[in-house]
Amino acid sequence: MSDLRVGIIGTGGFANWHAEQYSGVAGVKLSACFDVDPARAAEFADKHGFDHAVSTRDEVFDACDAVSIATPEDVHAEIVLSALSAGKHVLCEKPLCVTVEEARAVAEAARNSPVVHMINFTKRNAGAVQEAIRLARSGALGHIRYLHASYFQSWIATRAWGHWTEPHWLWRLRRPAHGEGGALTDIGSHMLDLASAVAGPLARIRCTLACLPKMLDGVPVTEYEGRPLDANDSAIIEIVPSEGGVGVVQLTRWAAGVMNQERLELFGTEGAVMIDLAEDPHLVRVCRGDGLISGEWEPVRIQPTPNNIERFVSAIRENRPGEPDLIRGAQIQYYLDSCERSAHSGQWAETPIA
Repeated sequence: MSDLRVGIIGTGGFANWHAEQYSGVAGVKLSACFDVDPARAAEFADKHGFDHAVSTRDEVFDACDAVSIATPEDVHAEIVLSALSAGKHVLCEKPLCVTVEEARAVAEAARNSPVVHMINFTKRNAGAVQEAIRLARSGALGHIRYLHASYFQSWIATRAWGHWTEPHWLWRLRRPAHGEGGALTDIGSHMLDLASAVAGPLARIRCTLACLPKMLDGVPVTEYEGRPLDANDSAIIEIVPSEGGVGVVQLTRWAAGVMNQERLELFGTEGAVMIDLAEDPHLVRVCRGDGLISGEWEPVRIQPTPNNIERFVSAIRENRPGEPDLIRGAQIQYYLDSCERSAHSGQWAETPIA
């Protein structure tokens, strides 16, 4: 079997994770990388052992069989469409894009493309998440009646990860040119993916967003360095899955004392599941059978599962669809848009199907 030639477009931040994971997969060759900053691309290529740092995106396509897209989100859709058109397998960072129009275009192109395509929702890397999805979708829990999902962080409230005025945090506190951004897009996309993966497609959404004054030297502030701090930092999202039941997704960056906690509680007519990825990403607590009467929960340890990079490579080699795919990424963009529409109107928002 010949090596799978991989390229990475965008060499900042999370691109390093992509390169490190590819390096650990046998038969994968890091062929080319590109960044709008040539010096950064060259440094990245040297650090991770790429054959070349190239000067255009098209050169990456020419040199590779598959590409990871790790650029800022406002150019994701453009690059994804170019990669699909070039016949390259695609793994894109989340969120897939910034507008529903872009999401629609990518979903249509992906649906009509023969290549393997995936979106990198990293919570799917946890064995507990994979098992919760399996239990829910197999019917082992019966009909899902209630779901509670939460993603709590504390980096605005404490200095556990540094101060919010540091550049790598500060940009997250300002609204982007398109959409609300903030906690909704950054961490909410993960939880909407998880919630809809276990409960099925979401028919309706009602969302409340909050942007609370930040504390600087004990004083509440709403701007910094002459610019507003206007991105949402907290959200409450009520969901109604099309298959029945109800649920709530909670997000905040004000959870003092909580570093980075993702939890899911799922209750069905025949059983229930709880996971806490901060506690153990490979542990599922299950309540079924007699446990529904006694209130006893069984801790079930799940073997580590392949991460998204490993599943992407396997899907290419086995000529099967990737999961979660770009159409899934488009669906989450629709959910985010519904959240924004609801937050602005104060009403429930219907959600289209990608």
